[in-house]
Amino acid sequence: MAEQSLRKGEVGGSTPLIGSNQQIIGFIIMNKSRLQEHLQRQAFKNILLILAGIIILIYFVATYGMQILINLSVRMDKYKTSKEPVNNNQDLQYVPPPVLDPLPAATNKQTINVSGYTTTKQAINLYINGTFIQKTEANDDKSFNFNNIQLNQGSNDIQAKSLDQNNKESAYSNQVTTDILRRQ
Repeated sequence: MAEQSLRKGEVGGSTPLIGSNQQIIGFIIMNKSRLQEHLQRQAFKNILLILAGIIILIYFVATYGMQILINLSVRMDKYKTSKEPVNNNQDLQYVPPPVLDPLPAATNKQTINVSGYTTTKQAINLYINGTFIQKTEANDDKSFNFNNIQLNQGSNDIQAKSLDQNNKESAYSNQVTTDILRRQ
């Protein structure tokens, strides 16, 4: 009976099938391919939406992310349980060393002017061959000058150290070496 319903124009069962099994299979395959096309289009749309979302998220994080993190950390700092400063120990503070300007490698003069700069306005100690020579204060522009410094005969290794307001001393600065040439 099922075969008879598929046959069109059948007279007494002797006529061949007009709607054959191949046509039915073709119809099913055609429906599957439409479904597959629809699913592929839907998957493509989903991928585009996901990519657009990722791009928007990256833009948002790059534009506003650091501001949000900073504001959040400031707000969280207000809710700290301890009212004491985080670092109360003065020994842990770093004092940056000063930087000496270049000097000539050799000179025939007995005195020399030494200059340089530091990161903050502070006191500067000058050393020649490891011996303390003189102390000065950095200017408002964070530069310092030692004028008419007496040099030793031969090689002079010149360095400096910074002192903060608590008299904590920095490491030595860069070393500048100058030699006194003997007059003949």
